[in-house]
Amino acid sequence: MPDQPEIVCICGSTRFADEMSAANRDLTFAGVIVVAPGVFLRAEDREADQLMTNEQKTALDTLHLRKIDLADRVLVVNPGGYIGESTSREIAYAHATGKPVSFTDPVWTRRRFVMRAGCESRSALQRVARDAAEASVAALRSCLVTCHRLVDP
Repeated sequence: MPDQPEIVCICGSTRFADEMSAANRDLTFAGVIVVAPGVFLRAEDREADQLMTNEQKTALDTLHLRKIDLADRVLVVNPGGYIGESTSREIAYAHATGKPVSFTDPVWTRRRFVMRAGCESRSALQRVARDAAEASVAALRSCLVTCHRLVDP
């Protein structure tokens, strides 16, 4: 094991919580520091009326981009090749910041991602990631202002 363990950020749809947990376990046993989504809403949570607000979702999305910043590389958990909207943004952000990205399902390739995101060049890919990050930061600021008003009216 090296002196400084590798840091890997797990990305993917929260519908794959079990698969993410397995990847987290395997990487941790291999001596890797893992950062991953911390909130998983399952069907039973939704039925219990415990949905998150749009502001909370945006804040979590922004927080996950910061986790990508901390990581040496990104592992996308994508059973069956599934990549949703948030994960697509995270992949674009990782590529734009120079982070290597790998996938648990090799069917998904960078070429397919670039085509899906409508990006024909690295600069277009960076623009998509920058726009996503700026929108997330703006939404997080708005959420913090709202929270501040609730705490200190």
